[in-house]
Amino acid sequence: MLAVLRNPSYAKLFSAQIIALLGTGLLTVALGLLAFDIAGGDAGVVMGGGDDDQDGRLCRRLTGHHRAHCPPAP
Repeated sequence: MLAVLRNPSYAKLFSAQIIALLGTGLLTVALGLLAFDIAGGDAGVVMGGGDDDQDGRLCRRLTGHHRAHCPPAP
């Protein structure tokens, strides 16, 4: 499995993927800490989106009409 890392192009792409994965993880932690700093005990609501109806409205707005994967209209 490690033999593929001898290919310089693959090694660079693999390294870039690992760095991006680490960056995504750090960003996720940072956003959680920021939400906690701003909202305190309601950080879960902030991170979770809070209002499912907003998701449905956005989905219907982007698709132009109600689709099966959009949450139901209120």
